[in-house]
Amino acid sequence: MTASPQNVLVSVVMSVYNGARFLDQAIKSIREQTYRNFEFTIVDDGSKDETSQILSRHAAEDSRIRILSQENRGLIESLSRGFAAATGEYIARMDADDVAKPERFARQLDFLAANAGIALVGGAVEIIDAESRTLDIIRLPLQPDVIRKHMRELGCAVAHPTVLFRRRVLEEVGGFRKAYQHAEDYDLWLRMLEKFDFANLGEVLLGYRRHEASVSYKHAKQQALSALCARTTAQVRLQGRPDPTSGVDLITDAVLRDLGVQQDTIDEAIFTTLVTAAEDAIRCGVCSAAAEFPRAAHPYASAERLKSTSMELNRKAADTPSNPAEKRKHRTMLLTDDPVMYGLLFSTTAGSEDRAGKVMRNSSSYIKYGGEVEGMNRPTLSDILRQTRYDTDKSDEYLRNYDRAISHLRDMPIALMEIGVNRGGSLFLWRDYFTRGKIFGVDLNPPADFADSSGRIRMFKGDQGSAAQMDAIAKEASPNGFHIIIDDASHLGSLTAITFQTLFYKHLKPGGFYAIEDWGTGYWESWPDGSKPVYHKKAQFDNQGNQFPSHQGGMVGFLKKLIDECALVDILHPKFGVPGSRRGCVRSIHVSCGLAIIEKSFE
Repeated sequence: MTASPQNVLVSVVMSVYNGARFLDQAIKSIREQTYRNFEFTIVDDGSKDETSQILSRHAAEDSRIRILSQENRGLIESLSRGFAAATGEYIARMDADDVAKPERFARQLDFLAANAGIALVGGAVEIIDAESRTLDIIRLPLQPDVIRKHMRELGCAVAHPTVLFRRRVLEEVGGFRKAYQHAEDYDLWLRMLEKFDFANLGEVLLGYRRHEASVSYKHAKQQALSALCARTTAQVRLQGRPDPTSGVDLITDAVLRDLGVQQDTIDEAIFTTLVTAAEDAIRCGVCSAAAEFPRAAHPYASAERLKSTSMELNRKAADTPSNPAEKRKHRTMLLTDDPVMYGLLFSTTAGSEDRAGKVMRNSSSYIKYGGEVEGMNRPTLSDILRQTRYDTDKSDEYLRNYDRAISHLRDMPIALMEIGVNRGGSLFLWRDYFTRGKIFGVDLNPPADFADSSGRIRMFKGDQGSAAQMDAIAKEASPNGFHIIIDDASHLGSLTAITFQTLFYKHLKPGGFYAIEDWGTGYWESWPDGSKPVYHKKAQFDNQGNQFPSHQGGMVGFLKKLIDECALVDILHPKFGVPGSRRGCVRSIHVSCGLAIIEKSFE
């Protein structure tokens, strides 16, 4: 006998990893459901922020909440653990940054009670931003036949955070499959649809939050591969054949090709997913995603298609409201990567036909394109140095690369530390560039007469070779961490490594930049830890790229280690790499002659 909607137990399952920012609001929206008979299992997947404190407080206030804590294992394992702990007749999903409508469970349970043939019900969602403002409403197909056709031919037709389904269905078809990373839910729904019907309610059940931390290209390719494979294997199973991916560790291009999927089809799926990711990011105010799009998408489309799609995305980004820093970041990135497109979008002094036929002229302080481009007539680092003649040996090439990497931060209240400042001239340069920044210098022998009338520069005496000194100075200078750290001190690999180990990991903010100057000393035989390279008049890369034996020593050897850290996702690839589960801390490295700028990961 089926229980009435008034007394059935619903098991709500949530996974959270470093989700403190929106977690309180998400939990409250479940606790305040008008339907009261539920258990709420929350899996803390190794969070390092304030997540555990928030969870403990709610659990103490509401006996329906149960916390399961674990080392970080990822979403699939976390949800699988939550599902295994469920005891209710129904399972409802919830994400740690979304907001459920108060009547959500009541509406879904009433529907399932009246429709015994439906195994899973979802609903419409309103897209909300970080401030809970509604950006859009997404309505999905309602009827089982339409949903099934859409799922098998086009893509997912249920919003995962809204689903509520009968637990016996999950037990019958099995749970998530780890090979289908970032589309594990779509694969599960397709397997359920082979035996059961789905439906969606027309009303909005949930505020589906999209914000800067939840939108990126990071997993778009894997999501596309997994989703395409899920549709392909669903068709194989419908033909009565066994699932060919049951023993696969991870869905890859090669797996799809073995299934008979053409590379053009694979590329199209990836490109389409990247476009969707970009549009999603732009809608959330992350306008710089449009400028990043060509880098992510260029392997998967023709040059003509890439250019037209990029233009459309950047036009949307230019017209989308966002905060000033993000707008500036979008413009700076686009100006660097595609100045012609920048001119077409942002020049205001000529008609579009006239602008398209002109050539941009570089000025030291701004770009001219039939006139000054709005918002870009600002002095560069080189301009400031030429005007002020501060006592620093930083080259124009160094300064241009700094402009490219960190100009989007110049109006923010950043904290910058530079080690090895000699007379301190570079500190004044940074002060004038970062108009709201606090600047800190460290030198073994700082000038006794150093003074700054603005009060925004502070000088410390410190030894780069002492990790304890570097740690103490960093804690005193900026207890909350630094946005930018620059090492222009000894240029010795061993000392640079000590400083990096201390400052990058402990004191650089996530997403911050760590610059290492003059790393090329590793090629100088006269330098204490340098090594004479083998020089060829023509570039030779036939020996697996090992052109210079000195790659393993001094500053060059240290930089090689950083490149390995940046490549950790490939080194620890679950199918092709070596065993291991450590997360990489280096998101990207920009390497130019003498200067390396390392961007720290956000995770």
